[in-house]
This record gives sequence, structure tokens and C-alpha cells, in this order.
Amino acid sequence: MSVSWEQEVIPDYAFLVKYNYAKGEHITRFVNRNDPLLINAPASCTFACGPWSNGLGAGGTNGLGSLTVVESTAKSLYEGITFGVTKRPSNNVQFQAFYTYSKDKSDDDNERDPFSFRYAKVTDLDAEYGYSDRDQRHRLNGWLLWNAPMGVDVNVRYSYRSAQPKSIKADGTDAGTPQDRINADGSVTTRNLGRKDNQYSSLDFRVAKQFAAGGVTLEPAIDVFNLFNSKNLRRPEVTNLIFNFDGTVQSGIGDPRQMQLALRVIW
Repeated sequence: MSVSWEQEVIPDYAFLVKYNYAKGEHITRFVNRNDPLLINAPASCTFACGPWSNGLGAGGTNGLGSLTVVESTAKSLYEGITFGVTKRPSNNVQFQAFYTYSKDKSDDDNERDPFSFRYAKVTDLDAEYGYSDRDQRHRLNGWLLWNAPMGVDVNVRYSYRSAQPKSIKADGTDAGTPQDRINADGSVTTRNLGRKDNQYSSLDFRVAKQFAAGGVTLEPAIDVFNLFNSKNLRRPEVTNLIFNFDGTVQSGIGDPRQMQLALRVIW
């Protein structure tokens, strides 16, 4: 569901308010239905026994191991509100700016390794419902185009998004595996309670000016990216990069401040 209102409140300025609601049910979840927690393992069982681990032989331990079942038991919920302002081209200036505050929750993200289980404890799947791997609380994007005096064109762009979640233990340290969230008393710490150090912020600008020369137009320009040299660490993965399915395989440091010179010829 999406509801929005946009109106020109003052001449040349339009303001926007938009609310988005997206609820998902019966989403894919991978579950080990032969998990030993699903039964009371007999004393004679010498390894992790599940409902179908007891088989032939004196020891009765040559049955099935892990039994991966694809179930439609997961759910998700996204809510976001966006505020925006648009200035139509007038007085040599135009711009747009949008800010979104949102919460994205789920209990099994599809952006995960399909060969492993995301949950910590099969008997406590409620602890898996928390902030999605996609969740970013704040997003801000804007651009401005100014036809400055003396024929100079100035273009400014800014983009910001807050950090994504990560799972932590009860003591606040990183959880390397889902099972690290299982506490000594058997309870499970809700997933994705922490935040990665991967917030993004970049201010870019371009300055250009056209010159007429010999029947053609020359337009030299200078571009600067990430003016404030924000670190912008790339840390999207929830598993190692070999089996990372959240839309990117990048990891490491971000792009530093960069500058380029250009010349465009128009004829």
C-alpha cells in the first residue's frame, strides 16, 4: 500500500509526503526438520540425533543427518515515510531533495546463503523476527542545478544512507554464526540488533562552462566525487563473499575523494 500527497505550496516549490507499507507472508525459509532439538534424543545416541536419525544397526545411529526442508513460514514487514521537496526551474535554479525514514523487518531474508540455516535455534524461530539485512533507518538524496553568473553551470549531488544491521550476542559483541546468539540459559538473542560500520555519505559536484570557438562549442568541466572523503566502508555480506546473495559482492574500503577534468566538444 502506498499513500502520497504532493502539492505546490508556494510558487515553484512542491512538497511531498509519502507512506509505504509492504507486508509479506508465507516467505521462503530453510529449516532442518531433522534437528535433534525436535525430539528428546535417547541416551544411546552418540551424535546429534534428529527424528529420523535412528536407523539400522545396533547403535541405531545410521539414519538421516540434516534434512533441509523449504517452508513458507517466514514473514516480513516494511514501513517507510518519505518527505520531499522539488523546485521547478526558475531564477536559474532547480533542485530536488528526498528523505526517507523506514523500518524493514523479517525473520528470514532471501538475501542469504541458500545452503545454510539463518536461524539460531529451530525451536525458537520467534527470535529470528527482527530488522532485515536490508534495513537502513535513514536515507537522504538530493541534487541541485544552478546556472550561475558568467555562464557557469554548477551541479551538486548528495546521497546518504545509514548503516545496515548485524547480529550480536547478548554482551554486544559480534555473532559470527547464528548459534552464537544462543545464551547460556537457552534463550536466543534476537537477530540483527547491532549495526555495521557501513553508513554511506557522498557529496559530489560538477562545474562547467561553455565557450564558442571556431564554429564549435567547448565545454571544460571539473567533477569532484566524495568531496568530504567519507570512508564509506563496503561491508554488505552476512556470510563470506563466495555465498553472498544480498545484491553485491563488494567488501573493503570505499572510494576515496576523486577528481576528474573533462572537455566536451559540441558541433
